[in-house]
Amino acid sequence: MNGVIIFADDDVLKSGRPENNLFNTFINSEDELTVIPISTLEHLSGVLRSVSTIRCLILDWTFEKEIEGISKKETPLAILRENNIYSLVYIYSRDALSDETKTELDKRLGNKIRYREKNNDLNPEKEFSSIMDEIKSLEDQNSHMQIPKLWSQTINQAVQELFVDFEQATNNWITDIRDSAKSDGSDGASEVISVFQNVLSENLIQHPILRAKIDALVASGESSANEKVAQLYRHIMYLKVLPETPLTTGDIFKLAEDYYGILISPECEIGNLSELAFLIISHTGYKEYINKTFSKGQESGWYSDIKLKDKPKYRGIFHNGVLSCHILPSFPFDENNNKAGYINFKTGFRLFNKDTIMPNRVHYRLMAPYIHQLRQRYLSFFGKYGVSEFPNSLKDHNLNW
Repeated sequence: MNGVIIFADDDVLKSGRPENNLFNTFINSEDELTVIPISTLEHLSGVLRSVSTIRCLILDWTFEKEIEGISKKETPLAILRENNIYSLVYIYSRDALSDETKTELDKRLGNKIRYREKNNDLNPEKEFSSIMDEIKSLEDQNSHMQIPKLWSQTINQAVQELFVDFEQATNNWITDIRDSAKSDGSDGASEVISVFQNVLSENLIQHPILRAKIDALVASGESSANEKVAQLYRHIMYLKVLPETPLTTGDIFKLAEDYYGILISPECEIGNLSELAFLIISHTGYKEYINKTFSKGQESGWYSDIKLKDKPKYRGIFHNGVLSCHILPSFPFDENNNKAGYINFKTGFRLFNKDTIMPNRVHYRLMAPYIHQLRQRYLSFFGKYGVSEFPNSLKDHNLNW
């Protein structure tokens, strides 16, 4: 598994210390490892924010820091809490961790963390070999991390290439895009980021090695449980947004209990509008639609009684084949991920005063491409052009070739 190894220990750069001897063994090994030595928690925090592809974090648990002539001991626990580290973590320390701390770290990092006691009389070569064997064993147990690691490296390379390309066009590419969006009433910063991400995404889609690795991936173990897949798609479809995030198309508002609105006004017009357009979505409407379509669905647990051979008929509603309505799975009515929402295009459109409705905004947004599909289907429903039914004789004649 590619990536850098971070060796974080307050003695790693002190000549003659066992940790320094071990670090030199790492960098001089035949494996040609890329190892970054870190001797303070401040530097560790900065490196974790800057390096995105970490193979393993070898981490001492006690760092000594001198403040006004007084030696003070610190631990990296706060850093591990603050940073979502997608890496193997190897706690390598003389000081034992409390059971409470281990339980917290195990819950946070799962099978990606190991603990090893550090001795003063260590043999650098033997210790290196033992640690690397454990790291490789840990990697084998977390083989699912290989593609995300490659993905991260691919993003890093593509981002650098795009920065060069854009800058060669003009040093003012950020302000050019931003000011153009502002003149149209859009949020400038959002537009800059969105444009860059769209170009980046198209570059990644063309990357042959990443594509080949994804195509060749075989799922490990049994198929994911239904609730796990629902949790995954909650993250894919609905973005959690911060309160200060600018308003944009797809933002979700709670209008009443089980009565939500999805903002469909064009993003470029939101800044200039006094009224915003919404489509109303509810879980009660979804249950009523299921009952009307299948004469089922009012009672909790009804689907578990459906035979496997009959389930495709019910699953088909999520294809959104009915022109007048739209269904969104795992809508964020709550945190259970199992409540779909129903939108009736005939009756679901509402206009609300922007200033009045803002306090009702919740911290979720329907993401692309799902918001684009919803708007396109809604606009198509009212833009359709009806024609008279063909006579049966014409149909029969064209079926009998």
